[in-house]
Amino acid sequence: MLQRTLLALALAALAATASAAVYKWVDENGVTQYSSEPPPNQKAKELKVQGGNTFSASKSGNVDAESKQLANEMAEGLMKVKPSGTLDCAKAVENSRYSLDQMLETGRRNLKGGHIKQADFDKTAPLLTKARGRVSESECRSSSGKTKDFYTCMSSGYNLALACMKEHDYH
Repeated sequence: MLQRTLLALALAALAATASAAVYKWVDENGVTQYSSEPPPNQKAKELKVQGGNTFSASKSGNVDAESKQLANEMAEGLMKVKPSGTLDCAKAVENSRYSLDQMLETGRRNLKGGHIKQADFDKTAPLLTKARGRVSESECRSSSGKTKDFYTCMSSGYNLALACMKEHDYH
């Protein structure tokens, strides 16, 4: 289910950039990155994303193989946790709430657009909403173990809340 949700998020991201170029490159830490802008002073591959109604066709499950492969690569990249040096509770809470809010909103748009099933949304949304309600600076400051690891993970602006939740067993 998680992989399907990430695929839907990645497809939504591709849909948003369907009329623009998407660039892929590996950064200095060996992490694959995607952006609508090529990185300065670094070689990037411009990916071919079909425009027009490629993604409206996905309502019926008909996504071309190249777009589906790109979406899978993006979903895998989103779930890779980038190292975060130090715990910053204010930043971790802000990043967590923003990330969770974005995932919930994207899920609602994907549901409305027919890109995900109601049952998948109904399984995922309560988990994200529960985590959104739990995240707080007071919990962060008093945390230890896996919970502290989650907040440290979210201190980095590069990590997706879902990736840190999975990596550090945060529910």
